[in-house]
Amino acid sequence: MEKVGRVTLVVQATRPWLAVQGLACVLASEGEKPRLAQAVLAAYRSQHKLGSMLYEYAAAIWESHPIMEIPARYCAERVDPADFPGWLGWSLEFFSGPALQNPHVDVTFQLDVTQAWARYQRLSRQDPPPPSFFSFLVWNLAQTLARHPSFNLRRIDDDWYLLRNPPIFIPVAVGGDARFQSLVLDDAYRQDLATFSACYRDRLAQARSPGGGPSAASDTFVYAHFMGNLPNLRFTGLTLHWRPDQMVGQSFFYFGQRYTDGDRMLIPMSVRLHHSCTDAVVLDQLIEDFKRQFAEDGSASY
Repeated sequence: MEKVGRVTLVVQATRPWLAVQGLACVLASEGEKPRLAQAVLAAYRSQHKLGSMLYEYAAAIWESHPIMEIPARYCAERVDPADFPGWLGWSLEFFSGPALQNPHVDVTFQLDVTQAWARYQRLSRQDPPPPSFFSFLVWNLAQTLARHPSFNLRRIDDDWYLLRNPPIFIPVAVGGDARFQSLVLDDAYRQDLATFSACYRDRLAQARSPGGGPSAASDTFVYAHFMGNLPNLRFTGLTLHWRPDQMVGQSFFYFGQRYTDGDRMLIPMSVRLHHSCTDAVVLDQLIEDFKRQFAEDGSASY
């Protein structure tokens, strides 16, 4: 068995027709250019040049879909689903398989941020203050996610990895034809609030500059936590798009417009969970831990 790019080729020298047919089925089932899969079959029927055809096609796949080398700064550790007991041992493969399905669970709720807002208000009197309440929430959410491994699992090139220091991707609305720019933050798990805030402030200024700053690498989506901000929308539901060949394992987090309800400060929060590795149970654990970040005797170190 030879793995080329994102496709596994089973080359059966004594039964070449089955090898080609199998290759076409794999390509079609994984969404890897089904038209080219048809071309593979047509080429075999007309020319019977199995060897050269397979290697030429493999070269094309390698060029367009190379095996990713995970950046060392993300501290990736390969894991075997069979080593996980219970639910994860089954769900990692079941909800990421080739069968047509929606592997996501979308949850929207009104998050009580009363303590978070009070803590942010006190920190805002420091010099320099946190860039924004949203950035303050992002840093605290990152600290919380670091303690919950299920949210740090990613499927990359058919293998599962635990990322111990994944990046954070934030879309920044800039208007005009560009509409959005990318803000990517590395090492958020390891940074204190002051260091994170300085990085956030710098990246945000780059994203809003005329040139828009450096573009995020296309594979950033594969590794990152996606966090968005919709400060003018008090939404009660939000469903996000995804790409099955690019976003397997990620959770998406969106914050909305904060508002008061009596003595409480609330903010809409929408979360998209990939059911391979996360679910409503671990989300509840994550959110309760997130809230503890803001308690006077909580785990946060500002």
